[in-house]
Amino acid sequence: MMNEPIERRRFLKLTALAGSTVIAIASGATALAGCSSGSSSVSGSDAEKLPVPSDAGSAAKANGLLASFALISDLHLAPDTAQSTMFSQTLADIAAYEQRPDAILVAGDIADHGLTAEFDVFKSVVAESSFDLSDFIVTIGNHEQFETDDPGEPDEDSEDYTAEHLAFKRGLFTSAFDLESLSYDKHVAGQHVVMLGPDNLDNIANFSFSDELVDWLEEMLDEDARLGVRTIVVTHEPIPGVSPSASSSQWGYYNSMVDYDRLLDVVLAHPRAIFVSGHTHLQPGVYAVEGGDGTPCGPIFVNEGAIGRGIIDVEDYEAGRFISMSVLLDIYKDRLYLRFRKHTDQTWFLDPVEIQIA
Repeated sequence: MMNEPIERRRFLKLTALAGSTVIAIASGATALAGCSSGSSSVSGSDAEKLPVPSDAGSAAKANGLLASFALISDLHLAPDTAQSTMFSQTLADIAAYEQRPDAILVAGDIADHGLTAEFDVFKSVVAESSFDLSDFIVTIGNHEQFETDDPGEPDEDSEDYTAEHLAFKRGLFTSAFDLESLSYDKHVAGQHVVMLGPDNLDNIANFSFSDELVDWLEEMLDEDARLGVRTIVVTHEPIPGVSPSASSSQWGYYNSMVDYDRLLDVVLAHPRAIFVSGHTHLQPGVYAVEGGDGTPCGPIFVNEGAIGRGIIDVEDYEAGRFISMSVLLDIYKDRLYLRFRKHTDQTWFLDPVEIQIA
């Protein structure tokens, strides 16, 4: 069932603030009073007493940087299309960053129709870059699951998603990327990355997650809270109302996740979490929950833009004016630093967001 969108006044759009934005976000239990309703979490004081995993120290870089992640999504690759060129240009631009990212997190819609030939384009572009497949951590999008009368003949208009079809399409994805499951986790540079693939799908644009999958996520978030580890949760579709770039009239707001109440409660109960999504194709944005005193609190929500068909406004999509955009997330012990990259002309755009963890 479609949920009513979350009241947007409860969230602060951090990318809307002018200048190089520096924001202090409380991460303890007191901050959660304005962020969630009755959900439990390890308090900040308890978390600070627990040790950071030993590999976090060895990952430290210049200026105290612990980890760096390039956040990309919506490549929409297919043979002999402009999107493969845009992806190649994006990788060349990321490779030229002063600090090479520890991993590139891909939030779905890698392939335009979920065909083997399209996954092969991804592998071919990566092989021609300075990156390896092991540098990428991927999750599935809605486009990888489009209905097909035949595996080679995608039909985007169909909403007849049978269990047999979904098993077939998801099997193509896991096989292409040598995954045991659509949902899995990895530890990278002392950070815990959780890729969340849907185990339900109502139609081409509405993800949902079973209670069992949300339980699995909650267990990992609880454990990370006890250890003082930051968790980066990546899924393709944003939670409506926590879609930093999409207004209520645009794609990615209503045409997105459904039955998300418990998932949102679980994320809000873990203030160290970073919830990353794609799907909207609009310029990147960052949200935090608005606390009782009007200041940001709890976890942050990041929407990445798009590589293959990125747009500033909906009219750009209709006119075919596409650009490539992504987010660079730098993690320090006491702060997060997010920058926004336009790969089409190799420039930083929007204002960076620095989040100091109180």
